[in-house]
Amino acid sequence: QKDESWGVLSSALRRLQKHRLKHPELLSYLFRGYIHQIIDEVQLRYPNTYSESMTPLECMAHLQHHRVATGLIDFTYSPLVALWFACETAGETAGKVFVVNVQPNTIQEVTTKGALGQDLKAFFESDGQWHLWQPAIGNPDLDSQRLTVQQSVFLFGAPEIKRGMIEREIIVSRSREHQKTILQELDRVGISEKTLFPDSAGFLERNTAESVYNAELAEHYYTEEIRKENRRGPMRKDVQGGNYFQRGNFRVALGKYRKAIADYSEAIRLKPGFAEMYNNRGVANFWLKKYEAALDDYEQAIELAPDYAYASAYNNLGTVKQALGRTADALADYNRAIELEFDFAEAYSNRGEVKQALGRTADALADYNRAIELKSDFVEAYYNRGKAKQALGRNADALADFKHALTLAQQQGKDEFMRDAETKISELESA
Repeated sequence: QKDESWGVLSSALRRLQKHRLKHPELLSYLFRGYIHQIIDEVQLRYPNTYSESMTPLECMAHLQHHRVATGLIDFTYSPLVALWFACETAGETAGKVFVVNVQPNTIQEVTTKGALGQDLKAFFESDGQWHLWQPAIGNPDLDSQRLTVQQSVFLFGAPEIKRGMIEREIIVSRSREHQKTILQELDRVGISEKTLFPDSAGFLERNTAESVYNAELAEHYYTEEIRKENRRGPMRKDVQGGNYFQRGNFRVALGKYRKAIADYSEAIRLKPGFAEMYNNRGVANFWLKKYEAALDDYEQAIELAPDYAYASAYNNLGTVKQALGRTADALADYNRAIELEFDFAEAYSNRGEVKQALGRTADALADYNRAIELKSDFVEAYYNRGKAKQALGRNADALADFKHALTLAQQQGKDEFMRDAETKISELESA
């Protein structure tokens, strides 16, 4: 599972615990009552989906598939699938893989139709007896495609699995890079979010607003689109140029800057004259510290889009000049970006950095305030405002900004700002 601090418990128990019950000693009874209640209610209210032909266990498995809290605890026969789920959030938490040894004296396997058709009491009110069930492939009452590819198996019988049943616990490093590397290696052998959730419900779950987006899926999609376009002939240069441009964008998001530059260059060859292609190639060059190449790209973007008044290119031009030590020129570019786009939070924050470097700390503070007003979760602006307040001797206010920057950096996975903010907090708290 994705958080090593969790115990091995059913989602039903997790849901009940959220209510902070006044009498936790009654939890096992409430657990049983809850399970009976949701099965009875769903069969009564939705008989077309949950018909009497479905056994209570099949009904519960179907509900679990659709993220309803039930008494079933998900396991898999595949150690690689287990490892994927332990790394699912890629560094937000340290994950853990639990290994359970199936002993006949403690875990009874459900293997016959007669056993499967029993009432829930037979499974959840037999003290100390655990049950294991692997749904049959092709079961018409279940969405079995996902269960099959995940090699799913359910353990059930009590609200949570006790430590004595767990043979081994394997903690997966919290390191974002370590977990991302593991996910990449698993993808090479066909284990990924896309393959583990192949059904329509899985697609919907993967694409909710709360779901962590996997840019590698988009990179793969545009790679396939490029191959398709190459095969179809004659090539539609505008379409293929767009494919290379989009793949380049996702490769920048993944930190694959050299590959992104190659994509943008091919996009420019196929579909010349688009300012965005030069601007975005400039971003990739900038992150590779190829500042002169980035400068050329940004200037070309501005030349191609004078009517559009390309605020982003001016802001990016300012970052390059700032990196090259051309502070006054950078300030002029940030001013121009803000003239063109008055609500450009990044440009205000960048201009604040330049003003602070020029000794205009009070003016810088005003720019950081404006950046935060425009973008309330702007980590860099909070961190830079903290530095400005510290320079002005407002240490208590600075500490508050550094702490807020740290919280945002943790939420957004910005490791560099996490380290910098922690250093500043330690510095101020020990003063």
